[in-house]
Amino acid sequence: MNGIKILKLLSSLILVGFFIGSCDVRYEFDIENGTDEDKGNSSNVTVDTSSAIDVSLYDRARIFPGLVDTLKERRIADTTISLDLSKVVVTAKDLGSTAVPQPIYSTGLYAGAGELVIVNVEGNIMGLSVQIGSHTDNLTSTGAISRDPLVYTTKALFPGKNYIRNNLGGYIWIVKKQDMIGGADYKLKIQNVYKAPDYIVGKSFDANSWANEVKNTTVPWLELRGKHVAFSVSRARVESKLSQDPSYANNMEILLNTWDNVVSSYYYSYYGLKEGNSNRKFRMPEFPERVVLDVQLVNNVYMRWTGQPIVSLNTGAMMDDLTDLNSLLKGNSVSIFTAIGNNYLLSSSLWWSQVDAAAKVIPLYRLSEGGFRSGLTNRINDIFTGSGAGINQLFPLALSYAAADSSKWFRYDAGTNFDAYALLPLIQIANYNGDNWKFFENFITKFKDGGGSGLGFFFKELCSYFGKDFSPFFDHWGIDLNDNIRALGRNYPLLDKTIWKYDPLASNPNANVVSYNPTNFKYRTIRSSWEVKSFDAYYVNNDQVDDAGAIELILDGQKSTRWHSWWRGGSRPLPHYIVIDMKSKQNFDGFYFANGERQYRASHMIIQTTDQDNIRLDDVNVVWRKIGEIRKDASSSASDGMKPYEGLTKNYQNERYFEFLNKQNARYIRIVLPDSSFASSDLHTMAEFGTYFYK
Repeated sequence: MNGIKILKLLSSLILVGFFIGSCDVRYEFDIENGTDEDKGNSSNVTVDTSSAIDVSLYDRARIFPGLVDTLKERRIADTTISLDLSKVVVTAKDLGSTAVPQPIYSTGLYAGAGELVIVNVEGNIMGLSVQIGSHTDNLTSTGAISRDPLVYTTKALFPGKNYIRNNLGGYIWIVKKQDMIGGADYKLKIQNVYKAPDYIVGKSFDANSWANEVKNTTVPWLELRGKHVAFSVSRARVESKLSQDPSYANNMEILLNTWDNVVSSYYYSYYGLKEGNSNRKFRMPEFPERVVLDVQLVNNVYMRWTGQPIVSLNTGAMMDDLTDLNSLLKGNSVSIFTAIGNNYLLSSSLWWSQVDAAAKVIPLYRLSEGGFRSGLTNRINDIFTGSGAGINQLFPLALSYAAADSSKWFRYDAGTNFDAYALLPLIQIANYNGDNWKFFENFITKFKDGGGSGLGFFFKELCSYFGKDFSPFFDHWGIDLNDNIRALGRNYPLLDKTIWKYDPLASNPNANVVSYNPTNFKYRTIRSSWEVKSFDAYYVNNDQVDDAGAIELILDGQKSTRWHSWWRGGSRPLPHYIVIDMKSKQNFDGFYFANGERQYRASHMIIQTTDQDNIRLDDVNVVWRKIGEIRKDASSSASDGMKPYEGLTKNYQNERYFEFLNKQNARYIRIVLPDSSFASSDLHTMAEFGTYFYK
């Protein structure tokens, strides 16, 4: 099966698999053989065995990782590399994330198979080790068929001369311990090695010279290095790319700079990480995100994530993911993005459940949108795949859903339970007033600093950051806000733009965003101090508390909870009453209620108040007067005290708003349910009830 086609299939599976919280994510697909077909120029390689080279594993090294032609390739007798030992190692615990880059220094050097490498450590430096071979998967229990089970060797370094040999050879890394700190320009001398044709961003060497170096060397593995990324790839794959694409070498600088910007902007800045921050909780990692291509992985999977480095098969498809500029800019590097995203998932979620999964793919979306905005593609990459679940299909539907002037229930309404529906409102907020995701960086920073989490915290920080009450936005999306959350927004003027019409798929995303007219905005009365009781015809308590049906749940701001009238052993006699004390006189223009998902929905409702003061809610002798009435399948009349409305129907589950003919001023409300519910039963349920007013 073609590797590219497989990755298209994986784009859905990867996004699901990577976010299930496992620390060993595996891809089990039959994809193009990852074996390096160059094999050290096969049988034509010439080998110098006169310099104490252990040739006992040459037959295996020829297969993997490949042989260096010891007569053709110039061995470096003595070279000095510079290591910045002052780099601070931030841990996953420091960042509150899942994984961070390991403290590995690339050397640009390669050890020949069976050749003795000497590392000279000057000064009293402790805490370094040398590793020959970047392929660290141990295939002993897997059944290695493409290479030896163990192909790397590690040795601690001590002051003086250190000797290390790997009979298979490999790229050389220097690794330091977490708490080891040294000078910013420590010199380490290494002997008897070969130069790997690494590409290093900012070294300003000619791209054509680098391409020629790759073509003319027999060193089988090299690295492509930016400031924040380092990719371990086979020389044969790079040579193949150079032959296929004349611009490949010239694009390498742009490619790696793009990767650096991706990591810096979409991960580090997004998660509030700054270079050199003295607070390790917000310090940017100082070692690169590593991806190592291999010819076989543990359990014979395609890609495996257990933190850092990320390991994957040495396939053409993965080389495109890592090193093809157009593929990267179009947002096709799903697997790598997902793996890096896994590293920076926070140990505890800052989101609320409805948007949690969508929020985790924000970095990949931003890259895909960047390619779309730059004209590379005529559509945004569908980072959500599956039947009818793509961005390009669902965003237009979600825009229509949010724009409709009706009551919604976010992700509960039919056809809306897709992560794309949850991603779009986050994108719209990110682009309010051209903010370009800065609010999200601020929000995550506040979360990591112990500020809070969840919907309430998000809403509070959003209103504070922009100085606006975002309640209309959440109402248009049908995202439930309880009264305590709504009260936070009242400290600011109402939102000024219809940002729920921002369309990221349009050439001008703000084309339909206009000034918001707050004249008809329904301000819900804050109910946090209200008291409520439910009774039957004889004023006997009438809620099924032991069935999560307490009457107080009609005031909690959640349509997923509900009041349920008493039913154990039989229903209580009609009419049913709900009596509310708002604790002080309130001006209100109408009321709203929501049925939620339960079937025992009211078919007839009378709204009453009283002119008496300081009543007890259970006082049967209170004199009540009608101020409104709504009935089943009936239009209003003047005698109902209501402005024209559609009658009650059994299908409504979301909020419905009903306006009185005249503004009311009252402290007490009694709801009378005189008739059987729509389920032809004396049982009743209700999810929400409240009043609203206009300013």
